[in-house]
Amino acid sequence: MRKGITPVIAMILLILIVVALGGVFAAWTTRTWETLGEAGEEQIETVTEQLQKSITIDSLDCANGNVYVRNMGNDPIALTELSVYLDNALDTISTCTTCPIQPGTVATLDMTAAGPWASGIVVRVTVSGNSATDKCD
Repeated sequence: MRKGITPVIAMILLILIVVALGGVFAAWTTRTWETLGEAGEEQIETVTEQLQKSITIDSLDCANGNVYVRNMGNDPIALTELSVYLDNALDTISTCTTCPIQPGTVATLDMTAAGPWASGIVVRVTVSGNSATDKCD
């Protein structure tokens, strides 16, 4: 007499193992694609926000330490979203006229490091990853 499993039982076991592995693979693939999709959505939201908030420097008043910025985007820009750098050193905005800055409007940023600023000082204003740069003449 032979000992062992019959070919029919062996075939059933192989089929069950393949089906179980297929289920594990399907679950892993589903979770991976969901994670990738969520990461993609976050990146799209970030880029969309950056495109909707854009700023330019209309002019500088280097004698008094004022920066005149225009909102070129589609969304209002709050004072807390703005960063101003003088020669790559972050400065504090002491006051802002017409903040939040509505689309298409100009606001005056009165800087803590009051003027006069020396000729050649580089002023950079950033918002949501976008920046504008100008230089005192």
